[in-house]
Amino acid sequence: MLALGGKVRIKTPSGKRLQIEVPSGTRIGDRRRLQGQGHDGGALDVEFTLAEPEKLTKSQVEALKSLKDSGL
Repeated sequence: MLALGGKVRIKTPSGKRLQIEVPSGTRIGDRRRLQGQGHDGGALDVEFTLAEPEKLTKSQVEALKSLKDSGL
């Protein structure tokens, strides 16, 4: 997701749900500031992390092995 970009849903401290765009090429640790979405209408800083799935399907494992073999 980070390398390709896309959209992700987040929940703000006030409980509001937002969908934000993740630009392609985003790296772990990159940050994005969302004005007016933090406490008392201030800025909300979002830091991008990567969560690993607990289980993978057979086709997902094969896709990852293919990426590994290609040098990615």
